[in-house]
Amino acid sequence: GGFHVVCQEKLWAEVARIMGVKLGHPLKEHYQKLILEYEEWKRGDGQSTEAPATEASGRDDAPVASAQDGNALELLATAMSQEIPESPLPKSPKGEAETTPNLSPSKTQPEKRASAPPVDDTDDEAVGVLGMLANDENAEAHVHAYDNVDEDDVYLCEGCGRGDNENLLLLCDLCDGAYHTFCLNPKLSTVPDGDWFCPECTRDQDTEFGFRDGKRFTLVSFKRMADRFRRDWLGKGSNVSPAEVEAVYWSLVDRPDLQIDVHYGSELHTSKVGSGFPIGGNDKYSKSGWNPNNMATMPGSVLRFVDTPMSGVIVPWIYVGMSFSTFCWHAEDHNLYSMNYIHEGDTKLWYGISGHDADAFEHAMQSAFPELFEEQPDLLYQLVTMHSPLALMEKGIPVVRAEQNKGDFIITFPRAYHAGFNQGYNIAESCNFALADWIPWGWMCKERYKHFSKPPLFSHEQLLIQLLKNDSAYTTAIWLRDEVEGMRDEEMQARRALIADGVQVQPMTVLDELRNAANKAQVAVKEERGEGASPAKEVKQEDDKGVKVKGVKQE
Repeated sequence: GGFHVVCQEKLWAEVARIMGVKLGHPLKEHYQKLILEYEEWKRGDGQSTEAPATEASGRDDAPVASAQDGNALELLATAMSQEIPESPLPKSPKGEAETTPNLSPSKTQPEKRASAPPVDDTDDEAVGVLGMLANDENAEAHVHAYDNVDEDDVYLCEGCGRGDNENLLLLCDLCDGAYHTFCLNPKLSTVPDGDWFCPECTRDQDTEFGFRDGKRFTLVSFKRMADRFRRDWLGKGSNVSPAEVEAVYWSLVDRPDLQIDVHYGSELHTSKVGSGFPIGGNDKYSKSGWNPNNMATMPGSVLRFVDTPMSGVIVPWIYVGMSFSTFCWHAEDHNLYSMNYIHEGDTKLWYGISGHDADAFEHAMQSAFPELFEEQPDLLYQLVTMHSPLALMEKGIPVVRAEQNKGDFIITFPRAYHAGFNQGYNIAESCNFALADWIPWGWMCKERYKHFSKPPLFSHEQLLIQLLKNDSAYTTAIWLRDEVEGMRDEEMQARRALIADGVQVQPMTVLDELRNAANKAQVAVKEERGEGASPAKEVKQEDDKGVKVKGVKQE
């Protein structure tokens, strides 16, 4: 009946069973990604037997699939046997990205619609389900390979925890969560047509893009889900390089017709879930300045004078990621420094832009997405916009690249825009801090917040006053001088503007008289209502003739 009929009738589990595998959903995903476009092209031109010469993996020598290649499974095997190209951002010997590589324009790069996880012919455990099908000459060989399939490879019902009755097991088209029709509340008598969304995902269907609340996970269940997702997309083995994952990621981002939902345990409060670093002990790690629980308040960090224990800034946040979970382009709140540390898990890939190139970066983003910025001028504060570093480099903006692994620290500098994604399950912890040289960057951010009517996390002016009172360091005074003078000039300008608008300056004695009159009126109203009035106190003040008079102050 074709792809659409199988989708409408929810027959992918049955197709997978006929083919001898137990995973119907990955089969659907790979079929849609690798074969469907070719079939639609072939159906539109019945006389032609030669497929369009589009590159599948970005290589000039990549084999081109045609109608003569045989059935869909053979076409799938052809696509999956191709290598994924190296990362287009070359690294220097020290591991940093070169900022001026010779790159061809991104608009000429192939869309990689047939790109797929690499296949290792020598190790069946290192490939996904479709990889095994692609390499098995015997049509039934894969049946025996999956006789002892791991429990994690099977979709289990979120309600009853079982994976039987697969013909009644619905898979959510957003989160891959599985539910039996008879485990739902209310129960479903038949398998629904078209897309189906689980109860956890239906509440936020109006969100066009960005983040929405996801399911609740334990760390164990999240890792199981993340590992299953990675196997579906990248195969079972751990021999997939960061560059290969990077190529797959950007091939997905560059496809507006493809929607993939991933989970990200983002901004989890360490006050609730705990920190990966020791707190309050006498050992060197508890007292270390690299401990994110200490970094913001260590000597030298001006944030030690912020009274509020702001979560994510002074109090660290925990991040639990999975393959393709993304942190989009942004600079830190108040243009602060940031620190990120990976406790365990796979690589986190970073792209960074110097704070001195921030204006050029913002202009490039506005040029690339004019409609979005017209609707939301503060779009870059929303952390929902991802743009290829290649496109930015074409506009002359230097971009650096870093691979962060377990045990690595990443530091970002003031107003340094950064973005990236996780290549698999990992746990990271981060916080902010500020050195004295941050002060002018913070003032700049304060002015931008005023322009966009964005509430600040803390008062920049109050922090400057606290620094004046409590930090006697010579270097701090140097950075403070211009900012304090600017704060004074801004205050005087605001006062002059008020006077120009007609606001009159009155002596304090007039204000006291008005306050006493209001208090007397309040007492009179309470007496008229029969309410008891609290004892009044006399307030001595001078009238305009210098004679002391008595007033009444109601408490």
